[in-house]
Amino acid sequence: MKNSTMSQKLNILRAGVLGANDGIVSVAGIVIGVAGATTHVGTIFIAGIAGLVAGALSMAGGEYVSVSTQKDTEEAVIVKEKMELANDYDGELEELADIYIEKGLSADLAKQVAAQLMEKDALAAHSEAELGLQLNDFANPWQAALSSLFFFFCWCDFAVTFNSTFAIRYSDWTDFCGGFDFACFDGVYQCLFRGGAEAKCDCTEYGCRNVDDACDV
Repeated sequence: MKNSTMSQKLNILRAGVLGANDGIVSVAGIVIGVAGATTHVGTIFIAGIAGLVAGALSMAGGEYVSVSTQKDTEEAVIVKEKMELANDYDGELEELADIYIEKGLSADLAKQVAAQLMEKDALAAHSEAELGLQLNDFANPWQAALSSLFFFFCWCDFAVTFNSTFAIRYSDWTDFCGGFDFACFDGVYQCLFRGGAEAKCDCTEYGCRNVDDACDV
């Protein structure tokens, strides 16, 4: 993850947050609904597992399709920009200069900057300044799908195993496991954006607080 760009990290985190939140809400809803109709432990457990598997696959598939559409759109606008550069280079040069003028550069300096950037890599210069895209840094649908799948399972596993089955008899354990799950998620989030050392510290501290909360119940 150290070599990943910020856009790739954000893509992974966004999908993970969606998967985690959808998992805890949807599966909890299924478990509570089934528990309202029957107190049979096996039935409640199977319903939770079915919701977990179906929900995780659904979220992963949805993320893959969604991010694939985004990637296809990004690639399409890059191709369009490449055609415009081939057909009207001078016009694109003026357009790039105008972008930098709007950002605060003088007209002469903006033209010099635009000319030098386009001389080095015209497509990359226009992609970054005009489209806000970096070449070869498109959204990765597999990253989004796997992130959503993984975090869906992380947030659902203990909810299904403990909350749906033993919530009444072992509330202390369910509180503990719920806190542990969230601590793991928080640790991964910190690893993505702040680095490993601080992340381990934050995750450990948060986990200890949840252990205390569980013991006090």
